[in-house]
Amino acid sequence: MIGLEERVAFLEGRAVEQSNVLAGVRDSMRSLERSVERLELRFDGLERRFDGLELRFDGLERRFDGFERSVSSRFDAMDAKMSRQFTWLSGMLLTGLLGMVGALIAR
Repeated sequence: MIGLEERVAFLEGRAVEQSNVLAGVRDSMRSLERSVERLELRFDGLERRFDGLELRFDGLERRFDGFERSVSSRFDAMDAKMSRQFTWLSGMLLTGLLGMVGALIAR
């Protein structure tokens, strides 16, 4: 049979081992906590950068909207000008045709 002192010594050894394991777990938790804090800081930085990019894209979108309106108004103006020119050209061709028909009839 094992004596009382041996049992107490065994239990003290186990308690020391458990406390060492617990200290290791605490250290690991602190290290994990620091890593998570660093990641949070990095994510905060990334979030700020994405917010800046979003503002830049909003600015680009406004510029493209303005460009689109400008091009659209130019095409509308060109379409109206071509319609007027077509009307004048059709009128001249019709006048020329009537002139030739009139000349043939007069002969």
